[in-house]
Amino acid sequence: MQLEKIDGLNVRRRAYVRTVETGIESIRGLEPSGIHEGAEPGGFYGFACHYDQKGMSGLAKQQFVDALQQEGLAAAGGTYPLLHT
Repeated sequence: MQLEKIDGLNVRRRAYVRTVETGIESIRGLEPSGIHEGAEPGGFYGFACHYDQKGMSGLAKQQFVDALQQEGLAAAGGTYPLLHT
C-alpha cells in the first residue's frame, strides 16, 4: 500500500527539492521560493522560483521558459489560477 511508503518517499522528495534549490541559487536571475523556517515542504507537484529579468541580462521570462521547454523541462511561466473567487 502506498501510504505505508509515504514517509520514505517524502524524505527523498525533500532531499531532491533541497538539491534543486542549491543548484538554482547559483544561477543569477533565479531564486528558489523557499519555505518558512521550521516548515517542511509538503507539495511536490511543481517547483516554483522567482525570475528576475534584469538578473538574466534582460531576457524575457517567456523566452527563458521557452528555452527550458526546448530542453525537455515541463516549465511554465504563469501563475497558479485562483482557486476561490
